[in-house]
Amino acid sequence: PLQVPGREVAAPTVPIPQVDIVPGRLSESEWISLVSTEEGEDGVGDILAWMLDQVLEECYKVYLARQCIPFTISQARDAILQIAEWRFLARDEGEATVEEDATWQEEEEPVACVTDSWAQGSVPVI
Repeated sequence: PLQVPGREVAAPTVPIPQVDIVPGRLSESEWISLVSTEEGEDGVGDILAWMLDQVLEECYKVYLARQCIPFTISQARDAILQIAEWRFLARDEGEATVEEDATWQEEEEPVACVTDSWAQGSVPVI
């Protein structure tokens, strides 16, 4: 209210226009409230994601530590077996019945092909 000597005068009230984000459903003040709440949730989400990354990283380190000895033993075992196999090579006895096996017999000579018309005189026909 304005002060005038002897009497009090009320200031003219001008209504502040309400801006609707969604007309009839969501005002600007409600929108600002929702955005501020969402920003808080984003902060919590970031913290939660960071914590989850830390936990998973530690779990992976524990997993690698547990797998180190079994993996080393497995690799050493494979290396020892490979060296032993190289040292004691088994003799190949071959096939006993090569003369009777048709897959080991000599094949017939292929028939000579006719010279192509594009390569006349290039390949002699015998």
